Amino acid sequence: MPRLWTRPSRIIVAGVCVAGVLAPTWFRGSERPAAPHAAATIAANAASVTPAPTGPCDLSRQTAASHAARELLENRYQLASFPTFKLPADPRWNENPAHDPNWEFNYHSLRFAEELWRAWDATSDRRYLDRYEFVLRDWSRDNPRSHPPSRYSWNDHSTAWRGIVYACALRRLPGRPWLRRAALVHGRTLADEGFYKKHGNHALNQSIGLLELGCEMSRAAWKSLAQRRIERLVVESIDTQGAINEQAIGYEWYNYARYSAAITSLRACGLAPSKSLTDRVKRMPAFLAFGALPDARWELVGDTIDDRLRAVPGTVAQFVASGGVLGPRPSSPYAVFRAGFAFLRSGWGDDRPLADETAVCVRFGPGRAFHGHRDAASVTLYANGDRILLDPGYYHYAPDAWREWFRSGPAHNTIEVAGSAMQESGATDLLAQRHAPGFDFLSLRERTIAGVDHRRHVLYSRRLGVLLVEDDVRAASPRTVRQWWHLHPQARPAIVSDGFFTGRAGSRANAWVVQLGGKTGQRVYRGATSPKQGWVSFDYGRREPAAAVAVSKTGTRVRFFTLIVPSSAGTRSWTVRSFTQLADGFDLVLRVGTMTERLTVRGSDAAVRSV
Repeated sequence: MPRLWTRPSRIIVAGVCVAGVLAPTWFRGSERPAAPHAAATIAANAASVTPAPTGPCDLSRQTAASHAARELLENRYQLASFPTFKLPADPRWNENPAHDPNWEFNYHSLRFAEELWRAWDATSDRRYLDRYEFVLRDWSRDNPRSHPPSRYSWNDHSTAWRGIVYACALRRLPGRPWLRRAALVHGRTLADEGFYKKHGNHALNQSIGLLELGCEMSRAAWKSLAQRRIERLVVESIDTQGAINEQAIGYEWYNYARYSAAITSLRACGLAPSKSLTDRVKRMPAFLAFGALPDARWELVGDTIDDRLRAVPGTVAQFVASGGVLGPRPSSPYAVFRAGFAFLRSGWGDDRPLADETAVCVRFGPGRAFHGHRDAASVTLYANGDRILLDPGYYHYAPDAWREWFRSGPAHNTIEVAGSAMQESGATDLLAQRHAPGFDFLSLRERTIAGVDHRRHVLYSRRLGVLLVEDDVRAASPRTVRQWWHLHPQARPAIVSDGFFTGRAGSRANAWVVQLGGKTGQRVYRGATSPKQGWVSFDYGRREPAAAVAVSKTGTRVRFFTLIVPSSAGTRSWTVRSFTQLADGFDLVLRVGTMTERLTVRGSDAAVRSV
C-alpha cells in the first residue's frame, strides 16, 4: 500500500511532565544501570551517539511495528516509566489510572500516537493508520477549551507538545478539515501571550509547537513570533558558559536536545537562528561532560534521575560518554559554572580507567528555581567506580510531602539548623576559588537560613585523593546544627568514635568520613518516615531506603572539620599527623599511603604542599 507522504522518516524527541514541569522519558525505571565496569561502559557508550536532529516529525528507521504500537491497537497504554494500563477503545480523556499528573500529562501530549504512525510507516498495516487518525480526531472532538475533561487537556506544556503532534499530522494527512481546525486552535492558543509560559523549557516547547504549526500552515506571523520568543528565551535560559538556569543536570541535557531541535526547526522553516542561539547551544556539551560522572551516568543534582550521558559527536561530552574512546579530552580537571556548579575531577583516564576517576560536585548560586532543590553548598562524591556521597534524586513531581522532602535541605549533603528550614530564596555565594595541579579549593557563604551565617570551605587534594569540608555556622543564640551525609542504598555505615566508614559490602566505592574538630553526635537514619529521612530515588516514582548519617553539634558557633578519604577497605590506610583549628580555617598534615601533605585553609584562601 502506498504511503500518504514521501518525506524522509522522522521522530519526535519525547519527554514527560507533571504539574507544569518536564523530565526526559529516557529515565526508565527498568533501565537504571548498575555501576559498570570500564570495559562494558566503553563498549556501550562508544556506540551511544546522539544523531544530528533532522526535524520534529522525523521517524526512527524501523521495519516492524513496535511493542507499544501493537499494545495501542489493544487499547493498552504504556506511558513514560508507568505500568501498562487498559483504557476504553473510545477514551473519555479524563482517565488517569496511575493517579499521577506525570501520566496525565503524557496522555494529553498525544506523543504516544507517534508509535502508531511509525508502525504504519513500517508495515503498511491499515489498522495503525486508522487508530492514529482516530486518536487525533477523538481528542480534538472531546477536549474543547471551554469545558475540557482534564486539567491537562489545555495545560501549557501538553498543548505545546500536542501542537507538534498536530503539525506533523497536517503533513501526513492532507485534506482533513477537522485536522486543520484542530491545528488552528492549537496555533492560536500557543500564539496567545496570556497562554505563553515565558520562562523555562515549557516556553521553549510552546515556541517550537507554534513554529511547526506556522510552518505547516504557512502562517508567517506565527513563525516570526516563535522565532522572537526562542531568541529571547535562550539568552535567559543558557548563559555564555553553556549552563542552563534550571538547576538540574538532567535538564541540561534535555534543554540541549530541545534547543538543538529548535535550531533545526527554524532552518527547516527557512528562518536563520542567531549566532547567540547557536553559540550558546554549542557550549552546552562542556557542561554535560562535567555533569556526568566518570562512568558517564548523571550526577543526581536537582530533578535528575539515574541515566547515561549520550555522546555528542566531536565534543568533550562524546569523550566521557564513550569512556574516553572517542572525542576530544577535556583540557582541565575542574570546571566552575556561574550558574552554581563546581565540578572537580582527579583526571580524565590518563593513569587509570576513566570510570575509576574521582568526581566531586559542589552546589552554589541563586536560590531554588525551576528544577532545582534546596541544596545550598551541597557536596557529592564519586570514587573507585561508583557513587559514595549522593544527592538522593527527586522521586516524583506530585505535589506531596515526599516531593517536598526530596527537595529539602536535609535530603542533601549540606547542613540543617534545627527549627529553621532552608529557604528557597537567598543565594549561596562563591567567595573565592583556587585551582592548582594538585588541589582545588572553594569558599562558599550560604544565605538561605534566616538568622544563620554558614560558611563552607571545600578542599580537594588531587594527589592524596581526599576531600576536606569545613562548616562554620554562627547564630545569635545556641542552635543545634546537623551536617548530613547521604550514602548509597547498599551502604551499611560502621560508626566509630570520630566518624564512620560507609560500609558498602562487595564494593570498592567506600570512604571514611571522620570529624577532626572534636566530639560530635552521630545518628544513622534509613527509610524513616516520621520524620522522613534516609531515602534515595534513582528512577521516577521509585524510592528505596538508604543510610543517611547526621553529625550534630550545638552552640552559637558550630564548626565541623570533615575529612573524607575514599577507601575500598574498612581499615585506615591514612594517618592524621597533626590537626590545628585556626580562627578562620585549619591546618592539617595528612599521610595517605606513601604521600604526606600539609593542607591549610585561612579565610578565603588555601595552600597544599608536600611534606
